[in-house]
Amino acid sequence: MSKNNRGQSLIEVVVGVGIMALTLSGVVALMVFSMGARSKGIDRKKASEVAARVAERLVEQRNSNPAGFWGNLNNQIGTIDGVGYNAIFERKINSTDPGCSSIAEPPTCVNVSIGVTWGDPTSPQEYKIVRYFTRY
Repeated sequence: MSKNNRGQSLIEVVVGVGIMALTLSGVVALMVFSMGARSKGIDRKKASEVAARVAERLVEQRNSNPAGFWGNLNNQIGTIDGVGYNAIFERKINSTDPGCSSIAEPPTCVNVSIGVTWGDPTSPQEYKIVRYFTRY
């Protein structure tokens, strides 16, 4: 006796649908992960641009008004394009730089840490650059 199988059994259909569902769930998970990584990259790029702009502003301030720059070494907090930043001035003692004095008033050299923070409060992200300024 020979049977003529013209269709697929229910078990074959269920197994096929299961394999297809597993494959699609993997593809969807990969897409979600790549979109999140892309978003983080865009945020980091924006943060680096903001930090660079703050550093450029500080260089402009030092070059255009040196007395005002060195006389007012207060930490700065602000926003650029809706992104918050902070610039922290730290007196620097540099043993390899003979012209640097951290005890002079105003000091002759400072490190400026420029930090940009973004993200939600539970998992904030930060980008930081440090710029060294001297009077001479």
